[in-house]
Amino acid sequence: MKNAYGVGLPMASRPAALGSLVALAAQAVFAVFLLRGFAAEAVGTFSVISQVAFFWATLALSQSPVSLLAERSQPPAQAARQAWRASMARWLCLSPLMLIGLWWSSRGSADQALLLTACVWLVLMSGCQLSWQLAQSLVLRSRSDAALAWVRMTPALLGVLVAALAWLVLPQPGAVLLLASATLGFAVGALWLLPAWTHNDGLAQIARDNRSSCADPTADPRPLWLRSLHTFSDVGVVTLVAVSWQAQHGNAAAGHLLLLLRLTGFVPALVHSAWSQVALARTVEGTGAAQRAAALACLLLALIGGAVALADVTGQIGPGWEGLRHLLGPVLAWQTGATLLATLAHRPFQCQRASAWSWSNIALNTLMALLVLWPIGSSQLHLQWLGYGAAAGHLLLWLWLLRLPGTADRSQA
Repeated sequence: MKNAYGVGLPMASRPAALGSLVALAAQAVFAVFLLRGFAAEAVGTFSVISQVAFFWATLALSQSPVSLLAERSQPPAQAARQAWRASMARWLCLSPLMLIGLWWSSRGSADQALLLTACVWLVLMSGCQLSWQLAQSLVLRSRSDAALAWVRMTPALLGVLVAALAWLVLPQPGAVLLLASATLGFAVGALWLLPAWTHNDGLAQIARDNRSSCADPTADPRPLWLRSLHTFSDVGVVTLVAVSWQAQHGNAAAGHLLLLLRLTGFVPALVHSAWSQVALARTVEGTGAAQRAAALACLLLALIGGAVALADVTGQIGPGWEGLRHLLGPVLAWQTGATLLATLAHRPFQCQRASAWSWSNIALNTLMALLVLWPIGSSQLHLQWLGYGAAAGHLLLWLWLLRLPGTADRSQA
């Protein structure tokens, strides 16, 4: 089949892409509400809490969603149950660290009741998001292709719907409204994990996933500690950006940067979920389709950047958000590099380079963390160092992935 060599896209990538694109559209509408109806300080508070929740959930998972796709020796329901239980155990152990991180980001506030409320939302959002991330891998392995679209789009659609309705009804919507809408979306998305218990391994696993003609070329041999360290570096550096930017440059500057990252950062996430995860789960090799996906994603990033710049120049954004166009250059460069890397994120597992992939990412994330913590000057200058430095590192890793030999190349060697 020509899809096996990357000439075309696998059928499963189409519903996955559809669901992710609908979620992207919902995120764009959500961003419009943020710009038009919420203060920058409220968006900054919401962004910091949601980023810490993402950090907590993703670190507890320790790349279990990827391993659930790569390791196919167990039935999907059984593997999902074991991954969820192990992840929740790590989630509980990490709770003191998360609370300390949230306190550090809010240490300038004397409102203890607000901090307690933030902790409650942090726990709820993180737990639901953890289950939803595992549910996406379970659906990809064991459910119909149509379910791929629904599991990806439902949380974003529900989140923006609740936020929009409350924004129309309430006189002064704030950060709590944003947190409630996002948490509800993740909670509904997590329902797709329920068949891991209710079906008792009776899920219909896709034949090409269960009986691949290859000798399991996509196995994940990394030990748990390396997967955890890789995950910690990935989500840790983004979380560090959120909490450190707020501490160094204030809530408004954090709101500006995190809003742009929310708008543009969805593109590499879209590529990873709609292309790389499908390629990993369905053993799609080659780089031709990946490069076409990269071109389309980079075009999408350019369109998003142009729309933001046009809205800023014409005064179509709310008060307090002016000047976003001056931050677009480094943010777009950063996310373009991340997008290129996401198109080939499945190759290390297919080429038995998973450990080298983890160590390379850890090194890059360490460099980015140093740039975040380095007090360079103004927030704009600081962002230029961080954004362009991250773009250069991502580009080097992408070139390395392009040069990795495929399965056929290794068999001939």
